[in-house]
Amino acid sequence: MNRGFPALFLAGIASMVFLAAATTQAGLQEGIRAYRAADYRSAMKELKVSADNGDEEAQYHIGMMYQSGQGVPQDYKAAFEWFQKAARQGHTGAQHNLGVLYENGQGIARDFKAASMWYLKAAEKGYAASQYNFGMMYFDGRGVPQDYNAALKWYLKSADQGYAASQYILGVLYYKGRGVPQSYKSAMTWFQRSAQQGNPRAQHYLGVMYENGEGVSEDNKSAAQWYLKAADQGNTASQYLVGLMFVSGKGVPADRVASYKWLSLAATGGVKEAREQAQKIEGKMSPEELETARLMVKVWLTMHK
Repeated sequence: MNRGFPALFLAGIASMVFLAAATTQAGLQEGIRAYRAADYRSAMKELKVSADNGDEEAQYHIGMMYQSGQGVPQDYKAAFEWFQKAARQGHTGAQHNLGVLYENGQGIARDFKAASMWYLKAAEKGYAASQYNFGMMYFDGRGVPQDYNAALKWYLKSADQGYAASQYILGVLYYKGRGVPQSYKSAMTWFQRSAQQGNPRAQHYLGVMYENGEGVSEDNKSAAQWYLKAADQGNTASQYLVGLMFVSGKGVPADRVASYKWLSLAATGGVKEAREQAQKIEGKMSPEELETARLMVKVWLTMHK
């Protein structure tokens, strides 16, 4: 009897399995490269094979494409199904995104308890966005009992990893004394960390604190600088306040054109008082100044669509 045949047969099977796995892995890497290059059609083609073979990373990326409508029509139900496949295998990003879909009721009935459960799974593995979201669930009492101490714990975990949204919310809590002792000094620290990452709400608060001398010496120049950073990102409160500073020359040189620009943008964003102030400034402007200011508003709106 030929005893070599079974061994050769098994070796052949093993070789085929190895080749299939290598092919799947190569397809996964090609798919991810295509995804990062925004070639979503090629990405879907490559990733689908790996996803159907159970690869959690491919499943996650396909979920992302359906969630955002990248290369496919936006489909939250399909996103949910792919994220669920990956999340059940322990993919952290997919677990977080499942929490988001449950929280927002996208592709599945809204379920704060389920959202909290998935956020917790990702948060416990150090996923900063989930730590922040889970903290928010505790703060608002959605899906879990309201617990400010638990919320603070998760905010701190996330903020310590540099997550700007958590740093901002900690600044707000210390600024207002909600769940923690009121402290302008601590608020300033967290706002600065968040603002330096470009968070416009934190930048706005820094402007307020410098203008009012809260936790720091009053410094209108610094206030205007932070307002401008936030204003240029569309923060209407900062647009309004820096517009007023340009009217009076507080912290910046008085400038009717600049004041009209920022007050008009704030008014466009829904700040009623800004519209009234812009109308007052308009009556003092020359036709040339008004034309320039209106052009600046138009350009800003075009660039920030």
